[in-house]
Amino acid sequence: MEKTESAEPLKRAILETARRESAGLLAAAEAEAGAIVSAARELALGDRAARLAAAREEAARRRETALAAVPAVAERLRARRMEDLLDSVKEEASGRLKTETAPGVQAALAAQAVSRMEGTTFTVTLGAGGLAGAGGLAAEIERLAGRGSLAISFEEDPGLEGGVRVRDGEERQYWDNSFKARLERFWPGLRGRLLPGGDGGRGRKI
Repeated sequence: MEKTESAEPLKRAILETARRESAGLLAAAEAEAGAIVSAARELALGDRAARLAAAREEAARRRETALAAVPAVAERLRARRMEDLLDSVKEEASGRLKTETAPGVQAALAAQAVSRMEGTTFTVTLGAGGLAGAGGLAAEIERLAGRGSLAISFEEDPGLEGGVRVRDGEERQYWDNSFKARLERFWPGLRGRLLPGGDGGRGRKI
């Protein structure tokens, strides 16, 4: 009986020590867990802040890139609009020139070609119905060319819309003075004068 009673204090002491150690271990575990959670939270917040900062930097970079591209894009759009405008001007000019088929105009165009060609025999191609109004045209061409007596014959080409074409008797020389061909020849110069910064209309006449 005495042995049992003497063992009780020892048991209580052991249990108390175990409880204290358990409580200490539990408190340490809770503290460590709290530290881990806090560190994880701080890491997450830091990572979020880093991602947010990186996103802001990327947005700023893209904005700067977009702003830098604005002048180039605007210039391309302006150039495209200008090209469209020039195309419409060229198309309108071509349409108007096709309607100018007066004998005086045809004689002047043919004489211009003849004056640049060798020989004295030439064939002048007129548009549809041109032969009907060709009376006296040869004499006028000869007068305007100022080259003396010439042998000039005429033919029609229904596909010729405005102006004339001239070839010599041996068909070694050919001069396309149709309005379409003339417009194509002179268009580069006209285009340059129509563009901003052109010579204001000075230059070679058609």
